[in-house]
Amino acid sequence: MKPLFGKIVSNKMQKSVLVEVARIVKDPKYGKYYKKTKKFMAHDEENVCNIGDFVRLSGTRPLSKRKRWNVEEITRKAERMQVACGAEETK
Repeated sequence: MKPLFGKIVSNKMQKSVLVEVARIVKDPKYGKYYKKTKKFMAHDEENVCNIGDFVRLSGTRPLSKRKRWNVEEITRKAERMQVACGAEETK
């Protein structure tokens, strides 16, 4: 199967992630381009993927009812915001 590239939108499951894959489609009648998205369940063995990461998926044998993809690699990590602890309040 051809590899897919997408963004992690959910990682609330154990060893599974939900990946949103976007593609550009041309309307056959009017010629306008628009973006279509589809969500795929994928297997993440080490639970290293976080929301916002961009990943490459490869096809695999059926692992469950909805999982047919495996996370091959994380191509770009999402930026994390640091929250300062112990900040003093001003009155």
